Amino acid sequence: MVTKLQTLYHDLTVRLGYTPPKPRSKPPSFLERSPRLKLAVSLGFTVFIIFCDGFVGISTIVSGLLTLGGVIFVLSLSVAVVLMVLVTLLQFSLLSKILDLPFLKPPPHIQLMITERAELKQIAALMDTKYFERGRLNGTISNDEHQALIHLITGRSQWLEGQAAKLEEKRQSQKLSIYRVIAILFFSASSLSGGFSTGYFFISALTLCFPFVMPLWLPLIFGVLAGIAALAIFWDQQKNAVAEMIGWAYGCDKSWIKAMTQDIILPQLDVTPTPPPPLSAEEEERVVRQHLENMAPCSAKARLALSIFKIRDDQHDNQNRIPQGLSTLPIQSQACSSML
Repeated sequence: MVTKLQTLYHDLTVRLGYTPPKPRSKPPSFLERSPRLKLAVSLGFTVFIIFCDGFVGISTIVSGLLTLGGVIFVLSLSVAVVLMVLVTLLQFSLLSKILDLPFLKPPPHIQLMITERAELKQIAALMDTKYFERGRLNGTISNDEHQALIHLITGRSQWLEGQAAKLEEKRQSQKLSIYRVIAILFFSASSLSGGFSTGYFFISALTLCFPFVMPLWLPLIFGVLAGIAALAIFWDQQKNAVAEMIGWAYGCDKSWIKAMTQDIILPQLDVTPTPPPPLSAEEEERVVRQHLENMAPCSAKARLALSIFKIRDDQHDNQNRIPQGLSTLPIQSQACSSML
């Protein structure tokens, strides 16, 4: 769908004779050409591994506290399912920035505001080119049009920033803050339990390779150390992504807000064009003659003025002097112009 701002930008480029540069793009990979396949592969493998890891981690810890196998199975399965749902949301949040799929994009009203901000920035960038400045000087873009463009960009930018402020207020609300804390704690517990089970079973597997009498506390020590290491990795690399996942799920993703408030630089706020430098006597005569030649077919005064120029040139060539009354070029040019 072509928006009004796109139409305005196209009209300005046509009037100014400006050709926008085409962005360079590298050939897409196989998975980029098939975003749904990439989503299925990435999401499927990740969810499967996390489900197994969460189930084993929780069952390993709970088995040391409970003896009923049915209770251990139900509790481990419940935690693994909840973790699988959270990981699915996390993957959707991350893949939405690299895959062009409809259900991963922002809501329609937010997408429209992001698109409008980008189009305003595009028009502002056009106003910073030599083509636009040349159009202002030669009258292709009038002062009123220039001022209207500035008011359009500043007015719509302020409105978009107001909408972005509302989304940021929603993102920082107490409700979403509580949800973020719960999600982070759940992922932290999963990382801790997964690391614990990995360290515990690693030491236990050594007894199969090298038979020896293993003290009961040794697997627990290695399990705790591995769990702490896994928790530290989560807090360093994934905690922020989990926190932003909540904003994405509730329609106030941080990247969307940033796109709605990206900087727009207006290169020139003074709507009065800079006057061109004064012309020399030869350049002034050339401009006047060109103007008279354009008007000669429909103006007797223009033809008369051209005749005066021709007489002056002939007398100058023959006698190397200028008749009185045409002694100075600026006076003659002014007289010819006043005849129009």
